[in-house]
Amino acid sequence: MRNYKTSKPEYGFLLDHNVSAIASLFPGKRARTLAQIGLRETARDEDIVRIAWELEMTIVTVDGDDFLKECTNFQNQTKRKDCHEMFGLVVLPNGYENQKRVLQTVRRHLRLSGARVSWRDVALKNLYVRVRKDGRAEIKRLSGVSTARSCMPRAEDLDVYGRHETPCGLIEGRVCL
Repeated sequence: MRNYKTSKPEYGFLLDHNVSAIASLFPGKRARTLAQIGLRETARDEDIVRIAWELEMTIVTVDGDDFLKECTNFQNQTKRKDCHEMFGLVVLPNGYENQKRVLQTVRRHLRLSGARVSWRDVALKNLYVRVRKDGRAEIKRLSGVSTARSCMPRAEDLDVYGRHETPCGLIEGRVCL
């Protein structure tokens, strides 16, 4: 779904300083570097996490352990009417050539429980994707928010307008269920 008021893509990528050189390898014009959104290369990970959440973007980095910790901490701030669930985290191997090579082939390796996963799924389902140098990917749900407090409905639970049907009615936006 696309929000035509702001003409914002339904998903996007926020590239950490260590992967900014590969922006053109992502689909369409969906990738933004730290500089493009007004952050310095030396921005703290927690600031990058907050901005990615505000912009509803998937973080792409090589600093997987650091960002996994920051994303988990951020998501644990979730309260019933203040959802802090992220839009996914993608961790790539070090080095431009490695990143370039794996990004050209990783889409065919994106699978979760046997089902194919798209970049859109990574964002909408808040997935953690760690891509190895051989191009294979480990994918799991980005932990932090317990499933009982999850803010984001599964993509298959959305209607054609991106709304989520609950026993209480339609919910637009990100409210904890």
